[in-house]
Amino acid sequence: MLSHATHRLMIALTVLIPLLGYAMSSSFTQSDGVPFFFLPHLPELLPKNDAAFAVFQALHKYAAYLLLACIGLHIAGTLKHHFEDRNGPTDVLPRMWRSRA
Repeated sequence: MLSHATHRLMIALTVLIPLLGYAMSSSFTQSDGVPFFFLPHLPELLPKNDAAFAVFQALHKYAAYLLLACIGLHIAGTLKHHFEDRNGPTDVLPRMWRSRA
């Protein structure tokens, strides 16, 4: 159950964090556009507001920390299954490293 919840949360956060970053950049009062890799600036859809910028900035930061915690939990679960449940059907590391070719 924890594994499924962690996977769902990681997927949701990988969508949410860039959206919060966009909202943060779009609402910043001194912004001249929202940069996006090598493409031209994205349109700013949100009004300029320092209070909204601070909220989006905090949400963006804490969501990123939560994603890092989920990744750590995911790695810990993988190592637990490999070292503790070695003889069981969930020996995950050899399955992950096997060639698919």
